[in-house]
Amino acid sequence: MALIRTHRQVVCRLLPQTRASWQWLETTLETQRQLCNAALEERMDCYRKTGKSRTCFDQCKALTACRRELPEMAGCGIAIQRGTLKRLDESFKGF
Repeated sequence: MALIRTHRQVVCRLLPQTRASWQWLETTLETQRQLCNAALEERMDCYRKTGKSRTCFDQCKALTACRRELPEMAGCGIAIQRGTLKRLDESFKGF
């Protein structure tokens, strides 16, 4: 018996109406890019040095400390940032 997989995709277009909305969106995207790149680099360094990868839980704990030190990271919602770390963790589990 063959399994049939169905994939659905939902696309939401973001069309901010004000300049402040555009700036918030650009700032959020930039901080998420920086967070993802930093988390990826941290995982690769940890794996090279110890042979073990950092978990999403470990990185979420480190994110809390990072948000205290960097005000631009605290400007974005924690749920958005944890979602970024979770997606990175899921992509690492694929290897």
